Amino acid sequence: MIKKIKKIGIIGCGNMGEAIIKSHQSSVTNYQLIASEKDAKTRDYIKKKYHILLKDNIELIKSSEIIILAVKPQNIKELLNELTHHSLFIIRHPLFISIAAGVSTRFIESFFKEKVRIIRAMPNMPGLIGEGISAVCKGIYATSKDLNKAKRIFSSLGEVIEIEEKYLDVITALSGSGPAYFFYFIQNLVKSGVFLGLREEIVKKLIIQTGLGSLKMLAQGGDAKELRRKVTSNGGTTEAAFKVFTEKKIEEIYLQAIRAAAKRAKELEQ
Repeated sequence: MIKKIKKIGIIGCGNMGEAIIKSHQSSVTNYQLIASEKDAKTRDYIKKKYHILLKDNIELIKSSEIIILAVKPQNIKELLNELTHHSLFIIRHPLFISIAAGVSTRFIESFFKEKVRIIRAMPNMPGLIGEGISAVCKGIYATSKDLNKAKRIFSSLGEVIEIEEKYLDVITALSGSGPAYFFYFIQNLVKSGVFLGLREEIVKKLIIQTGLGSLKMLAQGGDAKELRRKVTSNGGTTEAAFKVFTEKKIEEIYLQAIRAAAKRAKELEQ
């Protein structure tokens, strides 16, 4: 439970903003969630679905002890300019938590004359169902107590790890973008099964359960390389598939893809 917090303000109600609202609304009772959202359609959706209090950014920051910046990276500069134009909220000395990819704590700190406390977090999409993982780190002026508050907030989305900020670009490439890699792999397995004659609903059932079972084996302490070896019999069907993977240099493609994602995160870094 998060104690001695009256209000948490969430600026931006996209996927992750909504995930935080959804996960906390039913489980936490000792503080109030408020939110702001520029897009009228999203704002109406959030209000109708969650019956949450919606305010403009200035009203939100004036009344919140914790402010979660859940806007897209390309919008963060505009938002920070708006926030720093109004100084009333500084009286509260709120804790800022940013989930904007590529936006460093130092960049956010540079907008303020005061020593603001910044936590940076990188959650991922499975947080929408409480099965995500978030990486968190703190800025220069944030305290261990601040970091623990952030951990408790994001623990409602799934697992939380503490990391040095210099690794967040790689984290973004792995777990931030990672769900899309899994979905793409599943998408192509389904496509292959249908191409070879199976009905789509059967293929999906086969692949989804295979994925769930395999991941559970890993979660229980299994080693991916060893488990793969056990499935791959000499001269068998799995070996035939892996011969193609090897010929097409799939391992190299994976590395290149993750490097490209991490590079892009670095390019976005501000």
